[in-house]
Amino acid sequence: MRIIILSLPLFLSGCFYSLTGLDMSFEGRHKMWVDETRKIVGKNIFNCIDSSPCYQYRGIGGAFERDKVLDNGNIEAAYVQSRKKNCQYFFEYEPTTGLIVGFRYVESEKYACLVSGA
Repeated sequence: MRIIILSLPLFLSGCFYSLTGLDMSFEGRHKMWVDETRKIVGKNIFNCIDSSPCYQYRGIGGAFERDKVLDNGNIEAAYVQSRKKNCQYFFEYEPTTGLIVGFRYVESEKYACLVSGA
């Protein structure tokens, strides 16, 4: 009886995600992260005040690492998602306008960049 009671929350959370259509596997959470982060392209890096990763520009929240001037004159802001630094992501932006024109990421292990799960 105890096993059933103790496993009920785990069972219910799995049912919840399957009923809502959310794929909470590592692959699914990685895809969600990539899709949401790509939506930041076109925003202003200096004016990201929502819950997107670029609101952490210049150290707010600790994810920002550095800026790098690119050959084309744009700037690439580097971020790290986790303490293990196995997920780094980069936003390329125009220095005069702050417009984000590109996004890329580097993972040291598969699915290191992902949204947090339940």
